[in-house]
Amino acid sequence: MKKIVKPIIALALVVFMLLPVLSGCLIITDEPSGSGNNSGKSNTNTSSTTAAKESYKVGEATVTVWTNSINTKWVRVIVPIINDGKTDLYLSSSSIDLETSDGKLIQTLKYVSVYPEVIKPGETGYYFQETTYDGNETKNIKAILHPDVDKAKVECIRLKTSDLQLKDDKYTGLKVIGRVENDTDDEQSLVYVAVILYDKNKNVIGIKYTIISDDIGVGEKIGFEAISLTSDIKSSNVASFEVIAYPNQFQF
Repeated sequence: MKKIVKPIIALALVVFMLLPVLSGCLIITDEPSGSGNNSGKSNTNTSSTTAAKESYKVGEATVTVWTNSINTKWVRVIVPIINDGKTDLYLSSSSIDLETSDGKLIQTLKYVSVYPEVIKPGETGYYFQETTYDGNETKNIKAILHPDVDKAKVECIRLKTSDLQLKDDKYTGLKVIGRVENDTDDEQSLVYVAVILYDKNKNVIGIKYTIISDDIGVGEKIGFEAISLTSDIKSSNVASFEVIAYPNQFQF
């Protein structure tokens, strides 16, 4: 039964993650882009039941709009969540409202994924989505995140990565390749690999991700390729990058 269930779960997760980009996934050409923020400043949220031991801060959002080769508009939204408390946090998928500078609603993004799901004190997670765009505005767009954050009930697990490379591909755009090593004491399944891309000013400009659906045994290494068919980012835009590998963990 295990051999049947796991591929089904993996396929369902991949389809769920690709829902926002299933339409219009074609070669991208460079177009004007804009940026916005989460209500103009960072917001701090503190749990009233834990005496400030679990708290988080919503960082400044990045909103970028571009147009692909068949004149379809796309938007990329990145909103950081900083754990400024004293306990691990679990981040669930959420929604983001896109607004004009004067507060008019442009578009609502649903089921926005977050990478990684569990963050330790001092770490940052990123709500991220690339999808087609309904609005006419390309600059000064505000991203209003409705975060779903709780105290983590699961362990924060990170897997070792190596042989990391950025490559430009004619058909899939920028991709990141490398290996994940299971340096834990248990077999790991449905491993997520998130690649955080930074510019020369240490600003996050994009995220690549993939899911390794194969079981990774203790001490085993397995290769991965993280791509995004919608992205306009090239390797020349990236000054540095961070790779985070972790097993998908559900919390109820």
